[in-house]
Amino acid sequence: TDANPQTIAVAAPTSVTVIQGATANYGNVTLTVGGNTSPCTVTFGVTPALPAGAVAVFGSNPNTSTGANIVTTLSVTTSGSTPTGTYTFQVTGTNGAGCQGPGATPSNTLTLIVNSAAVNTTTTVANATATYGDASVTLNATVTPASGPAVNSGSVTFTVKQGATTIGVATTDNTIVAGAASVSYALPAGTNAGGYTIEASYTPGAGFNASSGTGSLTISKRNKFTTVSSTLNPS
Repeated sequence: TDANPQTIAVAAPTSVTVIQGATANYGNVTLTVGGNTSPCTVTFGVTPALPAGAVAVFGSNPNTSTGANIVTTLSVTTSGSTPTGTYTFQVTGTNGAGCQGPGATPSNTLTLIVNSAAVNTTTTVANATATYGDASVTLNATVTPASGPAVNSGSVTFTVKQGATTIGVATTDNTIVAGAASVSYALPAGTNAGGYTIEASYTPGAGFNASSGTGSLTISKRNKFTTVSSTLNPS
């Protein structure tokens, strides 16, 4: 007949989706207590453990009952480094001072879905031209975010191909500035005139997702000049 925690139930919503760094808010947590009105202290927790950077926060914890059911709130805070994914867990109650019995049965199953907080990007490549025999050509790309301010972090790697064959790779020396990436690409000696593909891959900085794009490099033939000399015989 002493104070005896029995069951834990969490009201809807029981499945919450957030982006990294946001807080997931669940329904109220209710701990049913039986027995008499003797004080009984229960500490809430969760099982299994939440992913790195995620923390369960109860409106009050621990809680002391004198026979009445315990009702409190539940939220889960996440950080920017919390791994994305779907996680399931239950609320538990650990008996403390004044409580009898084995402890409350864990709650119904709750779901936490963490999505990436990074912004998607689009990489576009400017077509380039050069002339046979040139030592280098400037390659340019623009990285555009799906939303928010311009991209000012990360780098772009340019790869020049002829069909499936890579003829050279160059990476921007500096981080992207206002979405623009540019590099002086050294043309391998003997690169023939013709059409080539430029592939640009954006390696993201914090807060952005990777992207890639393609463009074309056209190397033109160099004009030939022929000098003709003649000798006139006087007559």
